[in-house]
Amino acid sequence: MNKYKKGFTPEEAALIAVGLSQHQKIPYKRQQQAPQAGFTPADISDIQHTITEENKKISQAHEIMEAIIDETYLSYKFERNESGTEPVLEIYKHDFYNQDEEYIYPEKTQLTKASLAKWFEKAGELNISNIFKEPKKLIPINNFKQAYTAEHAALIAVELKHYSSIESAIQSEQHQAEELFHAKRVIEQGGEYTDLFLDPRLEDDSIYNATNIKDALIEEIKIGYQNLNYNLVAADFVGIGMNPNAISPSRMTEIVIDCEKYENKSDIKYEETLITRHSVAVWLWQSGHKKYAVNVESNIEEMIQVTINNKKDLTKIVDSYDNSNNSKNNEPCPPSNNKNSFDLTITSTNVWNSLYENTKKAFEEFPDWRKQQPRSNNIQKSQIDAWLQTELKITIREAETIKKVLTEIYDL
Repeated sequence: MNKYKKGFTPEEAALIAVGLSQHQKIPYKRQQQAPQAGFTPADISDIQHTITEENKKISQAHEIMEAIIDETYLSYKFERNESGTEPVLEIYKHDFYNQDEEYIYPEKTQLTKASLAKWFEKAGELNISNIFKEPKKLIPINNFKQAYTAEHAALIAVELKHYSSIESAIQSEQHQAEELFHAKRVIEQGGEYTDLFLDPRLEDDSIYNATNIKDALIEEIKIGYQNLNYNLVAADFVGIGMNPNAISPSRMTEIVIDCEKYENKSDIKYEETLITRHSVAVWLWQSGHKKYAVNVESNIEEMIQVTINNKKDLTKIVDSYDNSNNSKNNEPCPPSNNKNSFDLTITSTNVWNSLYENTKKAFEEFPDWRKQQPRSNNIQKSQIDAWLQTELKITIREAETIKKVLTEIYDL
Protein backbone atom coordinates (compact mmCIF):
# COMPACT_ATOMS: atom_id res chain seq x y z
CA MET A 1 0.00 0.00 0.00
CA ASN A 2 1.40 3.40 -1.03
CA LYS A 3 2.12 5.29 2.20
CA TYR A 4 1.70 8.63 0.37
CA LYS A 5 -1.85 7.76 -0.73
CA LYS A 6 -4.35 9.14 1.78
CA GLY A 7 -7.62 8.08 0.15
CA PHE A 8 -8.96 4.79 -1.25
CA THR A 9 -12.09 3.79 -3.15
CA PRO A 10 -14.26 1.00 -1.65
CA GLU A 11 -12.84 -1.45 -4.20
CA GLU A 12 -9.21 -0.48 -3.51
CA ALA A 13 -9.81 -0.79 0.23
CA ALA A 14 -11.40 -4.23 -0.21
CA LEU A 15 -8.50 -5.51 -2.33
CA ILE A 16 -5.97 -4.31 0.24
CA ALA A 17 -7.98 -5.84 3.09
CA VAL A 18 -7.99 -9.37 1.64
CA GLY A 19 -4.43 -9.33 0.35
CA LEU A 20 -5.19 -8.86 -3.36
CA SER A 21 -3.68 -5.39 -3.70
CA GLN A 22 -1.71 -6.49 -6.78
CA HIS A 23 -5.01 -6.26 -8.72
CA GLN A 24 -6.58 -2.99 -9.84
CA LYS A 25 -10.05 -4.53 -9.81
CA ILE A 26 -11.58 -7.46 -7.97
CA PRO A 27 -10.90 -10.43 -10.27
CA TYR A 28 -13.44 -13.00 -11.39
CA LYS A 29 -13.55 -16.29 -9.53
CA ARG A 30 -11.48 -19.06 -11.03
CA GLN A 31 -12.99 -22.40 -12.01
CA GLN A 32 -11.58 -25.65 -10.67
CA GLN A 33 -9.48 -27.25 -13.39
CA ALA A 34 -9.87 -30.81 -14.55
CA PRO A 35 -6.89 -33.11 -13.88
CA GLN A 36 -4.22 -32.77 -16.55
CA ALA A 37 -1.68 -35.25 -17.77
CA GLY A 38 1.70 -34.98 -16.06
CA PHE A 39 0.34 -33.72 -12.75
CA THR A 40 0.52 -35.90 -9.68
CA PRO A 41 -2.48 -36.15 -7.35
CA ALA A 42 -0.57 -33.99 -4.85
CA ASP A 43 0.02 -31.30 -7.50
CA ILE A 44 -3.64 -31.27 -8.47
CA SER A 45 -4.66 -31.04 -4.82
CA ASP A 46 -2.34 -28.06 -4.27
CA ILE A 47 -3.68 -26.26 -7.35
CA GLN A 48 -7.29 -26.83 -6.32
CA HIS A 49 -6.55 -25.64 -2.79
CA THR A 50 -4.92 -22.45 -4.15
CA ILE A 51 -7.93 -21.74 -6.38
CA THR A 52 -10.35 -22.35 -3.50
CA GLU A 53 -8.46 -19.98 -1.18
CA GLU A 54 -8.23 -17.26 -3.85
CA ASN A 55 -11.96 -17.54 -4.55
CA LYS A 56 -12.64 -17.10 -0.84
CA LYS A 57 -10.64 -13.87 -0.91
CA ILE A 58 -12.55 -12.68 -3.98
CA SER A 59 -15.90 -13.35 -2.26
CA GLN A 60 -14.72 -11.55 0.87
CA ALA A 61 -13.50 -8.59 -1.20
CA HIS A 62 -16.97 -8.21 -2.78
CA GLU A 63 -18.62 -8.32 0.66
CA ILE A 64 -16.26 -5.68 2.05
CA MET A 65 -16.65 -3.43 -0.99
CA GLU A 66 -20.45 -3.53 -0.80
CA ALA A 67 -20.41 -2.78 2.93
CA ILE A 68 -18.08 0.20 2.42
CA ILE A 69 -20.27 1.52 -0.42
CA ASP A 70 -23.32 1.40 1.86
CA GLU A 71 -21.37 3.27 4.54
CA THR A 72 -20.22 5.83 1.97
CA TYR A 73 -23.85 6.72 1.22
CA LEU A 74 -24.27 7.48 4.94
CA SER A 75 -21.20 9.73 4.86
CA TYR A 76 -22.69 11.77 2.02
CA LYS A 77 -26.03 12.06 3.85
CA PHE A 78 -24.31 13.26 7.01
CA GLU A 79 -22.38 15.90 5.07
CA ARG A 80 -25.65 17.14 3.54
CA ASN A 81 -27.39 17.22 6.93
CA GLU A 82 -29.76 14.50 5.77
CA SER A 83 -28.75 12.27 8.68
CA GLY A 84 -27.94 13.03 12.31
CA THR A 85 -25.87 9.89 12.82
CA GLU A 86 -22.18 10.51 12.31
CA PRO A 87 -20.66 7.70 10.23
CA VAL A 88 -17.25 6.15 10.84
CA LEU A 89 -16.02 6.61 7.28
CA GLU A 90 -14.83 10.06 6.22
CA ILE A 91 -14.73 11.18 2.60
CA TYR A 92 -11.31 12.14 1.30
CA LYS A 93 -12.33 12.89 -2.31
CA HIS A 94 -15.90 13.25 -3.61
CA ASP A 95 -17.07 11.87 -6.93
CA PHE A 96 -20.30 12.36 -8.89
CA TYR A 97 -21.88 11.01 -12.04
CA ASN A 98 -21.21 13.44 -14.92
CA GLN A 99 -20.01 16.03 -12.41
CA ASP A 100 -23.60 16.43 -11.19
CA GLU A 101 -23.55 16.74 -7.39
CA GLU A 102 -27.11 15.47 -7.22
CA TYR A 103 -25.87 12.03 -8.25
CA ILE A 104 -23.20 10.74 -5.95
CA TYR A 105 -20.79 8.07 -7.18
CA PRO A 106 -19.83 6.05 -4.06
CA GLU A 107 -17.89 3.42 -6.04
CA LYS A 108 -15.38 6.10 -7.14
CA THR A 109 -15.43 8.13 -3.95
CA GLN A 110 -12.19 7.98 -1.96
CA LEU A 111 -12.28 7.47 1.81
CA THR A 112 -9.59 8.51 4.26
CA LYS A 113 -7.04 5.91 5.31
CA ALA A 114 -7.54 6.79 9.00
CA SER A 115 -11.33 6.31 8.85
CA LEU A 116 -10.94 2.97 7.06
CA ALA A 117 -8.68 1.85 9.91
CA LYS A 118 -11.39 2.85 12.42
CA TRP A 119 -14.11 1.15 10.37
CA PHE A 120 -12.29 -2.19 10.21
CA GLU A 121 -11.35 -1.95 13.89
CA LYS A 122 -15.00 -1.38 14.82
CA ALA A 123 -15.89 -4.45 12.75
CA GLY A 124 -13.44 -6.52 14.80
CA GLU A 125 -10.90 -6.87 11.98
CA LEU A 126 -7.87 -5.66 13.90
CA ASN A 127 -5.28 -7.10 11.53
CA ILE A 128 -6.89 -5.36 8.55
CA SER A 129 -7.24 -2.18 10.60
CA ASN A 130 -3.50 -2.15 11.27
CA ILE A 131 -2.82 -2.15 7.51
CA PHE A 132 -4.52 1.23 7.16
CA LYS A 133 -3.04 2.76 10.30
CA GLU A 134 -0.02 5.01 10.01
CA PRO A 135 3.16 3.28 11.24
CA LYS A 136 3.78 4.01 14.91
CA LYS A 137 6.71 6.21 15.70
CA LEU A 138 9.45 3.92 16.89
CA ILE A 139 11.30 4.70 20.11
CA PRO A 140 14.96 3.72 19.71
CA ILE A 141 16.58 1.60 22.37
CA ASN A 142 18.46 3.63 24.99
CA ASN A 143 22.08 3.02 24.07
CA PHE A 144 23.37 4.40 27.39
CA LYS A 145 21.80 1.70 29.55
CA GLN A 146 24.07 -0.93 31.11
CA ALA A 147 21.50 -3.74 31.08
CA TYR A 148 18.96 -4.91 28.49
CA THR A 149 16.38 -7.57 27.83
CA ALA A 150 17.45 -10.43 25.54
CA GLU A 151 15.43 -8.90 22.70
CA HIS A 152 16.96 -5.43 23.00
CA ALA A 153 20.47 -6.88 23.30
CA ALA A 154 19.87 -8.90 20.12
CA LEU A 155 18.63 -5.84 18.20
CA ILE A 156 21.67 -3.82 19.27
CA ALA A 157 23.98 -6.66 18.23
CA VAL A 158 22.68 -6.73 14.65
CA GLU A 159 22.52 -2.90 14.38
CA LEU A 160 18.72 -2.64 14.58
CA LYS A 161 18.74 -0.54 17.75
CA HIS A 162 16.41 2.01 16.11
CA TYR A 163 13.58 -0.54 16.38
CA SER A 164 11.94 -1.07 19.76
CA SER A 165 11.19 -4.75 19.12
CA ILE A 166 11.79 -7.52 16.60
CA GLU A 167 8.09 -7.37 15.72
CA SER A 168 8.34 -3.67 14.85
CA ALA A 169 11.32 -4.45 12.60
CA ILE A 170 9.30 -7.18 10.86
CA GLN A 171 6.37 -4.79 10.34
CA SER A 172 8.69 -2.15 8.91
CA GLU A 173 10.23 -4.73 6.58
CA GLN A 174 6.78 -5.78 5.34
CA HIS A 175 5.70 -2.16 4.92
CA GLN A 176 8.91 -1.45 3.01
CA ALA A 177 8.31 -4.41 0.69
CA GLU A 178 4.74 -3.23 -0.01
CA GLU A 179 5.92 0.31 -0.74
CA LEU A 180 8.54 -1.00 -3.15
CA PHE A 181 6.02 -3.27 -4.89
CA HIS A 182 3.52 -0.48 -5.43
CA ALA A 183 6.21 1.96 -6.57
CA LYS A 184 7.34 -0.53 -9.21
CA ARG A 185 3.76 -1.09 -10.35
CA VAL A 186 3.17 2.65 -10.72
CA ILE A 187 6.28 2.96 -12.88
CA GLU A 188 5.27 -0.03 -15.00
CA GLN A 189 1.92 1.66 -15.64
CA GLY A 190 3.61 4.84 -16.79
CA GLY A 191 3.38 6.75 -13.53
CA GLU A 192 5.99 9.03 -12.04
CA TYR A 193 8.88 7.77 -9.98
CA THR A 194 8.47 8.31 -6.24
CA ASP A 195 11.41 8.59 -3.87
CA LEU A 196 11.20 5.93 -1.20
CA PHE A 197 13.19 5.60 1.98
CA LEU A 198 14.42 2.02 2.27
CA ASP A 199 16.25 0.98 5.41
CA PRO A 200 19.21 -1.10 4.12
CA ARG A 201 19.55 -2.76 7.54
CA LEU A 202 16.31 -4.63 6.88
CA GLU A 203 17.41 -6.04 3.54
CA ASP A 204 19.81 -8.73 4.81
CA ASP A 205 19.39 -11.42 7.50
CA SER A 206 19.44 -8.95 10.40
CA ILE A 207 15.93 -9.77 11.67
CA TYR A 208 16.55 -13.51 11.33
CA ASN A 209 19.86 -13.20 13.22
CA ALA A 210 18.30 -11.00 15.90
CA THR A 211 15.62 -13.64 16.51
CA ASN A 212 18.26 -16.36 16.82
CA ILE A 213 20.39 -14.29 19.20
CA LYS A 214 17.36 -13.49 21.34
CA ASP A 215 16.37 -17.17 21.57
CA ALA A 216 19.94 -18.15 22.49
CA LEU A 217 20.11 -15.42 25.15
CA ILE A 218 16.85 -16.63 26.68
CA GLU A 219 18.47 -20.07 27.09
CA GLU A 220 21.51 -18.44 28.72
CA ILE A 221 19.23 -16.49 31.06
CA LYS A 222 17.59 -19.75 32.14
CA ILE A 223 21.06 -21.13 32.97
CA GLY A 224 21.76 -17.91 34.85
CA TYR A 225 18.69 -18.40 37.02
CA GLN A 226 19.77 -22.00 37.67
CA ASN A 227 23.20 -20.75 38.82
CA LEU A 228 21.56 -18.12 41.00
CA ASN A 229 19.31 -20.67 42.66
CA TYR A 230 22.22 -23.08 43.12
CA ASN A 231 24.41 -20.48 44.79
CA LEU A 232 21.62 -19.52 47.17
CA VAL A 233 20.83 -23.02 48.43
CA ALA A 234 24.03 -25.05 47.89
CA ALA A 235 25.49 -24.05 51.25
CA ASP A 236 22.25 -25.06 52.97
CA PHE A 237 22.44 -28.48 51.32
CA VAL A 238 26.02 -28.93 52.56
CA GLY A 239 25.00 -27.83 56.05
CA ILE A 240 22.42 -30.61 56.35
CA GLY A 241 24.73 -33.23 54.89
CA MET A 242 23.15 -33.40 51.41
CA ASN A 243 25.03 -33.31 48.11
CA PRO A 244 24.18 -30.03 46.34
CA ASN A 245 25.30 -31.45 42.98
CA ALA A 246 21.77 -32.79 42.61
CA ILE A 247 20.59 -29.23 41.90
CA SER A 248 23.71 -27.98 40.13
CA PRO A 249 23.14 -26.29 36.75
CA SER A 250 24.00 -28.17 33.58
CA ARG A 251 26.77 -25.65 32.76
CA MET A 252 28.03 -22.16 33.48
CA THR A 253 27.27 -19.08 31.39
CA GLU A 254 28.94 -15.76 30.65
CA ILE A 255 25.57 -13.98 30.88
CA VAL A 256 25.10 -12.04 34.11
CA ILE A 257 21.58 -11.28 35.32
CA ASP A 258 21.32 -7.65 36.42
CA CYS A 259 17.64 -7.53 37.38
CA GLU A 260 15.42 -10.54 38.00
CA LYS A 261 11.80 -10.47 36.89
CA TYR A 262 9.01 -12.62 38.33
CA GLU A 263 5.30 -12.94 37.55
CA ASN A 264 4.88 -14.21 41.08
CA LYS A 265 7.16 -16.00 43.51
CA SER A 266 7.69 -18.99 41.23
CA ASP A 267 7.07 -17.90 37.62
CA ILE A 268 10.15 -16.30 36.07
CA LYS A 269 9.69 -13.75 33.27
CA TYR A 270 12.73 -14.65 31.19
CA GLU A 271 11.97 -12.23 28.34
CA GLU A 272 11.75 -9.26 30.73
CA THR A 273 14.86 -10.16 32.73
CA LEU A 274 17.67 -7.61 32.36
CA ILE A 275 21.18 -8.85 31.59
CA THR A 276 24.35 -6.78 31.72
CA ARG A 277 25.61 -5.20 28.55
CA HIS A 278 29.19 -6.31 29.24
CA SER A 279 28.28 -9.95 29.74
CA VAL A 280 26.37 -9.99 26.44
CA ALA A 281 29.41 -8.58 24.63
CA VAL A 282 31.71 -11.16 26.26
CA TRP A 283 29.29 -13.97 25.40
CA LEU A 284 29.11 -12.89 21.75
CA TRP A 285 32.89 -12.45 21.53
CA GLN A 286 33.62 -15.88 22.97
CA SER A 287 30.98 -17.39 20.66
CA GLY A 288 32.97 -16.10 17.68
CA HIS A 289 30.60 -13.24 16.78
CA LYS A 290 33.11 -10.44 17.28
CA LYS A 291 31.30 -7.92 15.06
CA TYR A 292 28.10 -8.33 17.08
CA ALA A 293 30.11 -8.07 20.32
CA VAL A 294 31.62 -4.73 19.23
CA ASN A 295 28.14 -3.44 18.33
CA VAL A 296 27.06 -4.10 21.91
CA GLU A 297 30.22 -2.74 23.55
CA SER A 298 32.66 -0.92 21.29
CA ASN A 299 35.73 -1.42 23.52
CA ILE A 300 35.06 -5.08 24.32
CA GLU A 301 38.35 -6.24 22.77
CA GLU A 302 40.35 -3.91 25.01
CA MET A 303 38.39 -5.00 28.08
CA ILE A 304 38.96 -8.67 27.32
CA GLN A 305 42.68 -8.00 26.86
CA VAL A 306 42.77 -6.28 30.26
CA THR A 307 41.15 -9.37 31.79
CA ILE A 308 43.76 -11.61 30.12
CA ASN A 309 46.59 -9.39 31.39
CA ASN A 310 45.15 -9.49 34.91
CA LYS A 311 45.12 -13.29 34.77
CA LYS A 312 48.76 -13.27 33.68
CA ASP A 313 49.65 -10.94 36.56
CA LEU A 314 47.92 -13.23 39.05
CA THR A 315 49.77 -16.21 37.62
CA LYS A 316 53.09 -14.37 38.02
CA ILE A 317 52.25 -13.60 41.65
CA VAL A 318 51.42 -17.25 42.35
CA ASP A 319 54.55 -18.48 40.52
CA SER A 320 56.72 -16.02 42.38
CA TYR A 321 55.25 -17.20 45.67
CA ASP A 322 55.85 -20.84 44.67
CA ASN A 323 59.48 -20.19 43.72
CA SER A 324 60.12 -18.31 46.92
CA ASN A 325 58.53 -21.08 48.96
CA ASN A 326 60.48 -23.81 47.16
CA SER A 327 63.81 -22.01 47.60
CA LYS A 328 63.16 -21.69 51.30
CA ASN A 329 62.31 -25.36 51.55
CA ASN A 330 65.54 -26.32 49.77
CA GLU A 331 67.72 -24.32 52.15
CA PRO A 332 69.37 -26.37 54.93
CA CYS A 333 67.87 -25.78 58.32
CA PRO A 334 70.20 -24.00 60.77
CA PRO A 335 70.84 -26.53 63.56
CA SER A 336 70.54 -24.10 66.48
CA ASN A 337 67.42 -22.13 65.37
CA ASN A 338 64.27 -23.71 66.81
CA LYS A 339 61.90 -21.36 64.81
CA ASN A 340 63.37 -22.26 61.42
CA SER A 341 63.28 -25.91 62.43
CA PHE A 342 59.57 -25.59 63.11
CA ASP A 343 58.95 -23.76 59.78
CA LEU A 344 60.63 -26.53 57.84
CA THR A 345 58.80 -29.20 59.77
CA ILE A 346 55.31 -27.70 59.41
CA THR A 347 55.67 -26.92 55.69
CA SER A 348 56.72 -30.47 54.94
CA THR A 349 53.54 -32.00 56.37
CA ASN A 350 50.79 -33.35 54.10
CA VAL A 351 48.14 -31.31 55.92
CA TRP A 352 49.98 -28.04 55.32
CA ASN A 353 50.75 -28.83 51.69
CA SER A 354 47.12 -29.81 51.04
CA LEU A 355 45.90 -26.53 52.50
CA TYR A 356 48.48 -24.59 50.46
CA GLU A 357 47.63 -26.31 47.17
CA ASN A 358 43.88 -25.86 47.69
CA THR A 359 44.37 -22.21 48.63
CA LYS A 360 46.47 -21.69 45.52
CA LYS A 361 43.84 -23.37 43.33
CA ALA A 362 41.04 -21.30 44.86
CA PHE A 363 43.09 -18.11 44.44
CA GLU A 364 43.66 -18.84 40.72
CA GLU A 365 40.07 -19.82 39.92
CA PHE A 366 38.20 -17.33 42.09
CA PRO A 367 38.26 -14.37 39.61
CA ASP A 368 36.69 -16.41 36.79
CA TRP A 369 34.13 -17.99 39.10
CA ARG A 370 33.25 -14.61 40.54
CA LYS A 371 32.50 -13.17 37.09
CA GLN A 372 29.97 -15.95 36.49
CA GLN A 373 27.90 -15.00 39.51
CA PRO A 374 24.69 -12.98 39.03
CA ARG A 375 25.78 -10.42 41.62
CA SER A 376 29.53 -10.47 41.14
CA ASN A 377 30.01 -7.27 43.15
CA ASN A 378 28.15 -8.65 46.15
CA ILE A 379 29.43 -12.20 46.67
CA GLN A 380 28.08 -13.84 49.81
CA LYS A 381 30.28 -15.92 52.12
CA SER A 382 27.81 -18.81 51.78
CA GLN A 383 28.36 -18.77 48.01
CA ILE A 384 32.12 -19.10 48.49
CA ASP A 385 31.57 -21.95 50.94
CA ALA A 386 29.37 -23.82 48.50
CA TRP A 387 31.80 -23.27 45.63
CA LEU A 388 34.85 -24.45 47.58
CA GLN A 389 33.12 -27.57 48.86
CA THR A 390 31.16 -28.61 45.77
CA GLU A 391 33.25 -27.57 42.79
CA LEU A 392 36.78 -27.64 44.22
CA LYS A 393 36.00 -30.62 46.51
CA ILE A 394 37.61 -28.98 49.54
CA THR A 395 36.75 -30.17 53.04
CA ILE A 396 34.58 -28.03 55.30
CA ARG A 397 37.49 -27.20 57.65
CA GLU A 398 39.87 -26.18 54.85
CA ALA A 399 37.11 -24.28 53.09
CA GLU A 400 36.57 -22.14 56.16
CA THR A 401 40.25 -21.13 56.24
CA ILE A 402 40.51 -20.58 52.47
CA LYS A 403 37.34 -18.49 52.54
CA LYS A 404 39.01 -16.16 55.05
CA VAL A 405 42.11 -15.91 52.86
CA LEU A 406 40.05 -15.02 49.78
CA THR A 407 38.01 -12.53 51.79
CA GLU A 408 41.18 -10.76 52.90
CA ILE A 409 42.91 -10.79 49.49
CA TYR A 410 39.87 -9.64 47.49
CA ASP A 411 38.50 -7.36 50.20
CA LEU A 412 35.08 -9.05 50.23
